[in-house]
Amino acid sequence: MFLDKYHETLYSLALSLRKNQFKVWDFTYVETSDPRVDYVIGEDRKGEEPVTYVLSVPKGCEDLRRCLGFSFMYYESFPFTSGVSIGVLDMAVKVIKTFKDEGEMMSYLRDEEVKQFKATDYLFLKDRSRGEGLYQRFISSLNDRELNELNDLARGYLEAYKLYDRNPEASGLDETVREIERRLLAVSSGYERVWNLNEGEHISEDEEHIEGEVREPLDVFQILSDVRAEKFRENVSKFLDFAGDEERSWESVRFRGSLLNVFERRAATILIRRPGFLTIDKAGGRTIPVQPSLIEVERLV
Repeated sequence: MFLDKYHETLYSLALSLRKNQFKVWDFTYVETSDPRVDYVIGEDRKGEEPVTYVLSVPKGCEDLRRCLGFSFMYYESFPFTSGVSIGVLDMAVKVIKTFKDEGEMMSYLRDEEVKQFKATDYLFLKDRSRGEGLYQRFISSLNDRELNELNDLARGYLEAYKLYDRNPEASGLDETVREIERRLLAVSSGYERVWNLNEGEHISEDEEHIEGEVREPLDVFQILSDVRAEKFRENVSKFLDFAGDEERSWESVRFRGSLLNVFERRAATILIRRPGFLTIDKAGGRTIPVQPSLIEVERLV
């Protein structure tokens, strides 16, 4: 039995291009006449009946486990620790980081995972058609007064600069743009400062010098993503409550935890909050034990 029709097609393609084949690890390696790709054929016998699946690898692959993207098969004995990758049929489970307690989990989210959040948030802010993820929904749920004001400033700046770009001789527009820039530059230097600027206060000579050098429009999306990341760092414990710890699924993956990110339906980042199991719900299901961790599950085909 094939894992699905797609794998049956890959099997036919591999055999139609076959020049040679031999056993490597638990796979049959098929050398092909194609200049770029070879195939490996796996037969999983851990279910009620054998299941055949096919994965592609770069031409002339010498380290099969590395080419496939995992270091252990799910039915082997493996340490569940940071950096380990486990192959489950046509998917790979990578353990990004394990946690000994919730405090370590919060620290990692605050110091490391926020970098990934910020990168995807920048793309979201530039293109709202991408849709909100968990991080964006959480930031919106804060209903933060400073963030709301900053959003308004950014929207106003984009509109003002668009008009200024078409009407560069309009002195009134120039003054408006520079005033908004002054505040946004203060935000980029440290978001807490801009909200403390009173009418009678003046920016420093250094800030005036920086402001005077501004010729291109500010990247307001970068400023927004920076400030939003700081708000996340201040509210990590609230984020864990918001993310929840429930039975969930992504594609054919079932788990208990939180789905943090999805990358074009090809990979997902999952936060596991407590010991349990992750199931790849294919061919009757294949299960691996998991511990509190941040993991990535990737489709290999």
